[in-house]
Amino acid sequence: MGAGCMALNEPDGLDWPPPPAVRAALALIDARERSNGVYDREVREHGVRVARTSASLASAVGWGRAACAWAGLAGRFHDVGKLDVPLDLLVKPGRLNASEMASVSDHAGLGACAITEALRGLECPGIPVLVDAAGMHHERMDGRGYGRVEGARIPPVARLVAVADVLDALTSDRAYRAGMSFHEAMDVMASPPFGRLAFDEDALRALEAMAPSLAVGHRDLAQAMHR
Repeated sequence: MGAGCMALNEPDGLDWPPPPAVRAALALIDARERSNGVYDREVREHGVRVARTSASLASAVGWGRAACAWAGLAGRFHDVGKLDVPLDLLVKPGRLNASEMASVSDHAGLGACAITEALRGLECPGIPVLVDAAGMHHERMDGRGYGRVEGARIPPVARLVAVADVLDALTSDRAYRAGMSFHEAMDVMASPPFGRLAFDEDALRALEAMAPSLAVGHRDLAQAMHR
């Protein structure tokens, strides 16, 4: 079986909504994101869009209601590690050099640690879902991601969030380029340096199948945030 064709099974034992203590801890992270305009735009707004796409992808691949909701929450907080990345790197008007890219790449591990610490001592089966998405959303099925983790070793939720994250990164405006159209982004995701082997095949197929409705919803959400 190819690297992109491994079962995308939903996590077991999830309930919704999260316990009040978990919601309160995540609300503190949200407040920190809102405290700075750069974080609000680069982390929170991006997270909201990725959350919507992640939940839609989870539904499209057959996950149950609670698992879809957790996938959305995982997408919402997947980039929390960027709160510990220097602000100037998040807004640099140009491509990052190797040293800067290494610093930004640390956000995945930092995010997993931040969520683990914020939710320490709390009991909830959904917490590992959040940690997995934060820590492994830059892994690729072919092993070319940040941590060189590949295939079935990448948790299913991280595979879903990876697709949603790259889609939003490509379709969002950057200091050095305008955002692509939804369909342009889909073409890029199926071509080098990504290529279909980089992503979970079920997640990518689901994204392609949802393209018409998701393209409209993605645009409407982005526009609403900037009114």
